[in-house]
Amino acid sequence: MVSIAYPRNVAAYSPKYAAIFNIRKNPEFHDALGVFSWQAERVLTRAFQRFEILEHGITLWSHKETYKVSLVEEQVNDALEKYQEKYGDPIDYSEYFYPVIEELHFGQSLEMRLEMQYFITAKAIYEYVSNFKDKPSQENFNQFRTIANLITTSIEFMSLELRKDQISIEAITENARKAGKAKQSHYEKAGTIAAVNQLLEEEKEMLNQWGGKAKLIRLIFEKINNDEISAPDVPSEKAVKHWIKQFQENMKSTN
Repeated sequence: MVSIAYPRNVAAYSPKYAAIFNIRKNPEFHDALGVFSWQAERVLTRAFQRFEILEHGITLWSHKETYKVSLVEEQVNDALEKYQEKYGDPIDYSEYFYPVIEELHFGQSLEMRLEMQYFITAKAIYEYVSNFKDKPSQENFNQFRTIANLITTSIEFMSLELRKDQISIEAITENARKAGKAKQSHYEKAGTIAAVNQLLEEEKEMLNQWGGKAKLIRLIFEKINNDEISAPDVPSEKAVKHWIKQFQENMKSTN
């Protein structure tokens, strides 16, 4: 028997990512994913491999380096943090048909967002299958909706990539971007952000004072806690800082 030693710089066989890539070998993989198991394997492959279409439609696959997958993971973590700052809650992938392309678009290139789509799906598959035996059936059923959505979307983009149908990919992402821009956070729906912006407009001189921003943050929390500003819940400090940053950027653009 010949054993193949894969270099450590190959992501699929690195200590950091091997468990995700090899989740397809887990005994629970097919039971957990059912009819989606074959498609899930394809997404796992795409998350850790790149392809090049040669002449006569021949597709050449090659492994991604660990550092390249790490760059994608960094973009994913950054986008998830920005989403939570903007909307106050972690993203629920089951709420959107194109959750990554639609909701985690924070200036990344189209190519990077597709890589994020595949990585997020691969990691979600890993977490779902790994915990499948230990979770109650209802919780697994609810999570399966999310997994199925992520897999289906990933397969759609993979098919378009293999056909080199860049026009369709761009059309989907543009429509998703418009849908994402139209979405309101629960703080926007409650009028919290509008009230905060009004307060910032009244007290904007404080933004130029030493320690003024910290005072404004405390004032915003005080008014929310005293119900002077309506809010569905108490936002995080990161969210409030994000609102102030957006207010300042809007001020610059109108001057």
